[in-house]
Amino acid sequence: MAKNIAKNSFYNVTYKFLNVSFTVIAAAYVSRILMPEGVGKINSAQNIAQYFVLLASLGIPMYGIKAIAVASGNQDETNRVYSELLTINAVSTLICSFVYYGIILIHPFFAERRALYSICGLMIPFRLLHNEWYYQGREEYRYIMMRSLIIKAVMLVFVFLTVRSEADYLIYAFLLVAATEANNMFNFIHAGKTVRIQLKGLNLKRHLRPILALLAVALSVEIYTLADITMLTFMKGDSAVGLYTHAEKGIGVIKMLISAVCMVFLPRLSRHYSSGEKEEFDGLVQKGFRTLFYFAIPATVGIILISEDLIRFLFGTAFLPAADTMRILALSILTVVFSNFIGNQVLIALGKEKQVMVSTAAGACLNVIVNAVLIPRWSINGAAVASVLTQLVVVGVQYYYVRKDVRIRFSARYILSLALGTILMVFGVCLIGKSMSHYIPRLLCMCVTGVAVFCVITLSMKNEVALSFMQVIKRVGKRIGSGARGQEEEP
Repeated sequence: MAKNIAKNSFYNVTYKFLNVSFTVIAAAYVSRILMPEGVGKINSAQNIAQYFVLLASLGIPMYGIKAIAVASGNQDETNRVYSELLTINAVSTLICSFVYYGIILIHPFFAERRALYSICGLMIPFRLLHNEWYYQGREEYRYIMMRSLIIKAVMLVFVFLTVRSEADYLIYAFLLVAATEANNMFNFIHAGKTVRIQLKGLNLKRHLRPILALLAVALSVEIYTLADITMLTFMKGDSAVGLYTHAEKGIGVIKMLISAVCMVFLPRLSRHYSSGEKEEFDGLVQKGFRTLFYFAIPATVGIILISEDLIRFLFGTAFLPAADTMRILALSILTVVFSNFIGNQVLIALGKEKQVMVSTAAGACLNVIVNAVLIPRWSINGAAVASVLTQLVVVGVQYYYVRKDVRIRFSARYILSLALGTILMVFGVCLIGKSMSHYIPRLLCMCVTGVAVFCVITLSMKNEVALSFMQVIKRVGKRIGSGARGQEEEP
């Protein structure tokens, strides 16, 4: 099952890109119809439901990747691990579903929006079918990409056909849930071709400790990623939530894509470490750091430069008050992608789930405190500052725990190529920004110019990450070309 890691990265990034592209296209359309308040209603409901989704999932989404990767090559053990994790997930999902729906039926806070919270809550019972960790552990990123493309495309068509007025926010909320859960359903059915569920000879106990440790990590992470929206909901209302979540959505696209490049490393890191292959482990970690810096630095700078035009283009002028919020949140691109890599990849591969929990718990506590202080004063900008500070603390603590196991080393050529590429990118983008008046062609030209300048400079200076991804693109292009020629030659 040895698969090319650059190709896996390409498929995973493509999958994430298609995922977020459809989401952003839908949001761009819907935000102009539902406006900040309507968008805020849905985001607030999803925010509350997400806490229960997290509890239902336990730490399985991350632990499952490692467990399946380690069991690979032994079909009986893979069947056993898969069945044990699904059984644990089923128990936690049923409990969380009953608790969630019990709360929204009884508590008066949910009385006026019970239908909306009921729809968003459907994500919880459908966690019974969630098994994407199985495909990631087996490095089946091509299947994940193709399945998501089809389902998201169908969802997008339904959004355009059914969401026509502000009163259609319940329909949109249902379509968001349906798209995600359709993925889970197809995953679950398709997995039957390669793994068998068994109910005898299971040992659930062996997974509980690492799963619960990762649940504590996930809870801490979700507290400092969801607390800002939760606190904005109660302190500033739906409109503030709508503005903040859309600024966050724009940044989230970039963070998700960059993190996806190295998300495929965990199965390989786990196998190298469990097999005592120290040199291969170190080499892969270094590759991860080089890749993240290559994408995160220009992305952070670029978003700061184009945030106002980007907000207007994606979501409309009603969301322009979120432009400064997006600039602040752009700083979190660097911190989040490195936290995802160090915490969710390296530390977990090293078996240091406890250290991940400590770092995220520290971040969660800080986030709640800083949000409580800054949101009343600066509203959505205060929540953005709290988010950046929190993530900075988390990545700092995590690096402290890996400093003895991992050394970050960059060549002088690598550093110089990044610095020069970013500086010239800024010069080109600013020049375009001052010379054009209409925001749509200006935004397009700034993006194309920035990407082109950065890529040309880093390629010409033989940056190893740029050269590696160029080779992957060339190989994919050749494969597509040869496939097209093959079809033309068929009688």
